[in-house]
This record gives sequence, structure tokens and C-alpha cells, in this order.
Amino acid sequence: MKVIFLDVDGVLNSAQYRKQIYPNRQELSYIERNVDKQCLLNLKKILKETGAKIVVSSTWRKDKDYNKFKEYLAKEGIGILDETPDLGESGKNRGEEIRKWLTNYKEQVEKFIIIDDDIFHDFYELTTYQIKPNMFENRGIEEQHVQEAIERLGRIKQELERD
Repeated sequence: MKVIFLDVDGVLNSAQYRKQIYPNRQELSYIERNVDKQCLLNLKKILKETGAKIVVSSTWRKDKDYNKFKEYLAKEGIGILDETPDLGESGKNRGEEIRKWLTNYKEQVEKFIIIDDDIFHDFYELTTYQIKPNMFENRGIEEQHVQEAIERLGRIKQELERD
């Protein structure tokens, strides 16, 4: 199984999107205000091309509106396989949380990437698996990240052709 450890802020949203929706923000739900449709389309492209599954590593997994977020993604055709365990300290142990999840599912994970705009103090070797949108430009997942993710995880079609 291929896995994408997914952050939300800085990955599925962008400053550009927030500026664009600002005049109508009151008409939008919390999720709609914080999830950029273009970033979501880019994520869907990665999932479609690679067959990867999502494991949410974002602190959003602890948010009171997390179930609404999962429902929103489901309506968009994106399922969530799992969440990383909560080891406390409000996401400061993100690397350790990812390692713990990988340890629990090591027999099932063939390849993985981490899409996160931040590097945590405990990432160490995990940075080699990271695809990092630029947190200072705050534009979320862009086409270059899509291509890098597909290249790292491999396309479904390529794997079928090898069999």
C-alpha cells in the first residue's frame, strides 16, 4: 500500500485562496474557508495516478470539526484511511507520530510520502520522504508537488504494465 501522510494548513489551503474568498467568507462553511479547491484537485490527481491512501498527520485530526472535514473530503471523492496517533504536544511530535503509525503498519506499507509545509524538530530521516509546499509563499499543493508525489510513489498504470 502507498501512503500519503497529509498536513492540511499550508497544504490544502493558501493565502491566495483566502484573499479570493475574503469578500464572501461569511457565506462559506469553516471547511470551505480553509480548503482551497485547486489544492484539493491537485491532491485528487496524486491519489488517482498513484492509488495512494491518506493518513492525516495534521493537527486537524484533533479539531472539533474533523468529522465535517472528513465528510467534505468524502463528498469530493477523497477517503481517509487513518490518522496518526496523538502523542501530545499539539503536533510538535509529528515525526514520532508518523514513525509510530509506520511501525504499526510496516507490513502493509510499500511506499510513503509526507506532504507538509513545515519541518518538525523530530523529522530527522523523514525529511527525505517529505514534499514541502513553500510555507512562506503559502500556496498549498501545486503542480510541481503533484508531479514529485507521482514520481516518488509511482503511477498505477506503470505497475500494472510490469505485472
